[in-house]
Amino acid sequence: MSLPRYLQRAWPLLPGYAIKKEDVRLNGARWDGKAAVRGGDLLRLYIRDGYLTGPLRKLYADDRILAVEKPAGLPVDVDDLGIGVDTLLARAVKEYPAARLCHRLDTGTGGALLLALTEEAEAELREAFAAQRVGKTYHAMVKACAGNGGRLVHYLRKDARAARVTVLDSPGSGARQAELYWKPIEHMGERMLVEVELMTGRTHQIRAQLAHIGCPLLGDDKYGDRAFNKRWHISSPMLWCVRLEYGGIAVESKAPFAREEAP
Repeated sequence: MSLPRYLQRAWPLLPGYAIKKEDVRLNGARWDGKAAVRGGDLLRLYIRDGYLTGPLRKLYADDRILAVEKPAGLPVDVDDLGIGVDTLLARAVKEYPAARLCHRLDTGTGGALLLALTEEAEAELREAFAAQRVGKTYHAMVKACAGNGGRLVHYLRKDARAARVTVLDSPGSGARQAELYWKPIEHMGERMLVEVELMTGRTHQIRAQLAHIGCPLLGDDKYGDRAFNKRWHISSPMLWCVRLEYGGIAVESKAPFAREEAP
């Protein structure tokens, strides 16, 4: 793949301005701005270390469980090709070598995330997430819409090749039930801040269900309103896990959405 594309996938939070052509060596030679990278190539970057990683913000830690705040835009682990130098797991392992993933947040979603520090805790947490015994609360910035909230039950059919889901109002072949509760928190003109309590954990569930009822997430081009997102200059879904509760542990992470200014 192209070198800029590789860098974007390997270090997703690396700002483009941090890389200059003269600071890149590919297999010992100065990069010419055109050569692609392939498996086995040796890449050297002469830039500040601070651009290549970031701090791990801890929300809670004991000898079994670690809770951290995942930045929006940072993947939890390597992608399907095994690419990913700076990931949430990589940051955690630097400080906690035994850290292991038990659940995931989409790359564009930030907020609270739990990791296990022992094999037993990993099995316990994975079973708890599968059995819906972990309380999960999110905040989302959506396009203002009618409605006072309530329970939403839909059926989601996943298309892995297209990396999206289709929302059905009634059961259908290959569709899994998705349930959540939502309520408006604050009306802000064209936008609305909402709270979502997730009862199931389906792929893109919050994004797809809210868009289905006419409240698409700001920044979500996949399920939402592209023109609206473009006008607000937002290119990633504004979704944040603000609270996780499990086994007497409750961790919170504040969504930064209030910092957004009108276009």
